[in-house]
Amino acid sequence: MTQIDRSPCQIKLYRISNPEYECPWGLRAVKFLQHRGINFEDIKLQVHEEVAEFRKKHQAAITPQIFLNGKRASGYIDLADSEITQISRAVAILRRVKCQITYAKFMRIARGCNCSIGQLSSAYRIY
Repeated sequence: MTQIDRSPCQIKLYRISNPEYECPWGLRAVKFLQHRGINFEDIKLQVHEEVAEFRKKHQAAITPQIFLNGKRASGYIDLADSEITQISRAVAILRRVKCQITYAKFMRIARGCNCSIGQLSSAYRIY
């Protein structure tokens, strides 16, 4: 029998944060993750040498960088774009449905596109 890994994904956010400069993209990433109730470790790169070493080690041209289970996943823009893409896909599905949609079907579409009911209903009203 195959074992399914049910351990939570470990997320680490590396961003520049010091008394002289607070990276605005890093702050957006923090708010993005917090707003969605995602637990993450906030790792602040505080001195120039730390930032340079991090970028060299991980071949990352920019910060913030998000790591999932030790592997670099994306920067803030990639993270936000992927969510927008998921919501847009769900809205496109809803647009194709000609009959009156039930709440259960609405939920299935949201789950299938990996977005919340609130995000989907808000986006559906906007489009």
